[in-house]
Amino acid sequence: MKHILIKFEFNESMDKEKIDYDLYNIQGEIVYKRGQKIDSEFLEMLKNVNLYKKDTTIDESEQDIYKREKIAEYTRELLLLGIKKKASDIQIETSENRGQIRFLVNGVLHEEIKLEKNFTESLIDRLTKLANLSVIAEKYQKGSITISLFNRAVEFQFSSLSTTHGEKAILQIAGEKKERIPGLPELCFSHRIFSSLLPTIEKKRGLFFVIGPVQSGKTTTIYSLLKYLKECGKNIITVEESIKYQIPGVNQIQKKFVRNEGYNTFFYNLLNHNPDVAMLKSNNDKELIETALQAATNCNFIIESTSNQDTLQFLTDLINGINDPKFLGTTFTGILAQKLVRKICDHCKEESELSPKEIDKLFLWDEITKVTLYKGKGCPHCDNTGYLGYIPVYEQLIINDELQKLIIKRATVEEIQAQLKKNSFQDIKHDGMKKVLRGLTTLEEINAVSQKNKMVIM
Repeated sequence: MKHILIKFEFNESMDKEKIDYDLYNIQGEIVYKRGQKIDSEFLEMLKNVNLYKKDTTIDESEQDIYKREKIAEYTRELLLLGIKKKASDIQIETSENRGQIRFLVNGVLHEEIKLEKNFTESLIDRLTKLANLSVIAEKYQKGSITISLFNRAVEFQFSSLSTTHGEKAILQIAGEKKERIPGLPELCFSHRIFSSLLPTIEKKRGLFFVIGPVQSGKTTTIYSLLKYLKECGKNIITVEESIKYQIPGVNQIQKKFVRNEGYNTFFYNLLNHNPDVAMLKSNNDKELIETALQAATNCNFIIESTSNQDTLQFLTDLINGINDPKFLGTTFTGILAQKLVRKICDHCKEESELSPKEIDKLFLWDEITKVTLYKGKGCPHCDNTGYLGYIPVYEQLIINDELQKLIIKRATVEEIQAQLKKNSFQDIKHDGMKKVLRGLTTLEEINAVSQKNKMVIM
């Protein structure tokens, strides 16, 4: 026979000097001892956090029912806490003896909650079932969970994998199902990139790639491009793992509804409906890219997303992986690569001057004697990190006649690099430095996402 926890209902009129019973959190850990004096901070916690008191006893069968109810309630509270903290990820993992939950907020991982190992395992099982996945599978699994919070539907991308000490799960907070799609001017494009991007995506034929690492904002960029093309009167079809945004007038299909013929065959048949634009995610699938190339030759403009991090490497892999490089050279229109960096918090932004040594290291012009940049001092709005939110940094490669010839002849990396230099190609660090000088982000953030050691401002 064991005690059960009954939710404690706080009443403003109750005696604020003491409470005549112990209070526990949902894991059964004591947070208040009977008779303890109540200070203002604890009063505030009573109003905002679910606490429990022990009551009666239950037998083993009732205990199982209670445990399931407890896990369900804790799951909801956890998801709610992640949203309140403005976390991008909730990470749940088990060690040899315990479990823990951590929140990724503004790019920084915070260790917040310690749990009993068996409770953590039950929590992951609950989330796995909500994502319609198998609780006994030992392979990597991925799904989505949509729940109602704050009277709105909120979507979480769920993934789990088995480790030596048990399951590890990650919840990516996708946000509201009907979140507003930003317009292209809101995506922090430089004038140089924006002025060449629009004519490229407005072409009636061709294959255009948006690339970048996982969680680099590619999906948002692609949806903004689709929104723009829809406003231009284009007939659009998409095939997506998960529909993050609903775009009025766009035919959006989830990959899980693709029939037994497979993704490639389904997509190819879909083109019989003669869309002006078709969007899909390739994951570097050679057969799928070949299918997209053929579609683009038939006047269907394809926007394709993949997870390669480097534009040059992606281009060379593409050239070497395609059966007919001439086919690629005449169809391929360009690449937009992007990564995310943390944005300086506007609430605590302050000026920061570079030292002469830093100026000399960063710039080639001897005449530059003073450079004022910005940083975040840290405040409650940004959890004292100095950063609040993210912005993308880009590099864009538009295929011109010279690059087309190099693609057709399967040019080497060195030949392509030489041509990019002639074309005055600007990499991600160049775009990042523009955003540093505009006071949007910091040098530390740009250096963290850049593989190169020095930036030249010309």
